[in-house]
Amino acid sequence: MDTIDAIAGAKCALCGTDLEARDKTCPSCGAGVLPPPHTGDARYAAPLVADDDVPSRWPVILSLLGILAALIVIVLAVKPFFTSNDDEIAIVPDPTTVGSTLVPFTESTVPPVVVPETAPPETAPPVQLAPPGLVVPALVEASCTARGSTDSQGNPVSFKPENTIDGDPGSAWRCEGDAVGQVINYALAQVANVTQVGMVPGYDKVDDFNGDDRFVENRRVTSAIWRCLDVNGVEVANATQAMADSREMQYLAVTDFNACQIVRMEVAGATAAGRRDYTAISEISLTAG
Repeated sequence: MDTIDAIAGAKCALCGTDLEARDKTCPSCGAGVLPPPHTGDARYAAPLVADDDVPSRWPVILSLLGILAALIVIVLAVKPFFTSNDDEIAIVPDPTTVGSTLVPFTESTVPPVVVPETAPPETAPPVQLAPPGLVVPALVEASCTARGSTDSQGNPVSFKPENTIDGDPGSAWRCEGDAVGQVINYALAQVANVTQVGMVPGYDKVDDFNGDDRFVENRRVTSAIWRCLDVNGVEVANATQAMADSREMQYLAVTDFNACQIVRMEVAGATAAGRRDYTAISEISLTAG
């Protein structure tokens, strides 16, 4: 069909006016008349493109974004190869390659050991012993002491342990009962090597007014144990003395009583009770060698 013949009988698409075969514009509204579509061979058909139908830019933009993303991935993948990691173990060169900086280990390279000078240990000064002869104790203490009394004239009488070193046989220490196990401690003013001990084993007194003999009225010591204690209170030696029933001073030679600070007398036995149930000692004697 001819194109012109196709237009004949057509109407204006805008206002509906009948068109003639040769009309290129609508005689009523002046709108352009489009030619009818080509009905020939499909090989010659071409799509009609409006003037404002511009090709889309999105495919290009998306392609560029894909390329940019690929570049970012590549950069992140190769970055570790160009940066150092402090957490990784550093590669240390073989010591043989730096041998010039190493000092061989020999006796000459080892610094000598300096031993600090220390003062020699202090030695205790020699003990100053009491000179030979009679030793007078500085302090006397007893584990038992009888209460005081009066003589026949009402004069007060005490029985302190110090009475055993006052040089007066008419005074005495006294303890109730047989006094077995009771002790008197004689603390020396100066440590001494004691070689002899002695005792008057009873109350060696006769009353001046009525003549009563206190020696027989009271118990007498029949045996005693002497002990030497050092400055730490440790027993060094001991000796046992048996007493005769006599008002005389009775002596006993002792051995190994070295550096005695305290001489202890312990009552080990006594006579039966007489008129008075007390055990008495008038005097003791200590001798240093």
